[in-house]
Amino acid sequence: MANNKYTVISTQPYTYLDQTNQVVDGYRVHFTITEFDESHFVEVPNLKPDVVAREITKLVDDRTSIQTQ
Repeated sequence: MANNKYTVISTQPYTYLDQTNQVVDGYRVHFTITEFDESHFVEVPNLKPDVVAREITKLVDDRTSIQTQ
């Protein structure tokens, strides 16, 4: 499924702490926000497309909202 708001650049296995300070063996997903030509990353517990898209979309929406303020 093509997405014109962002492009995933890379994924890497990554261990991080979640919001409850639990250790998660997950992934760091690097992506570029097309509109701003900016690189960012999110940490996710797995690479299921809906999980990755949800987290990236949250960040893209937040970034877009601060641009319009």
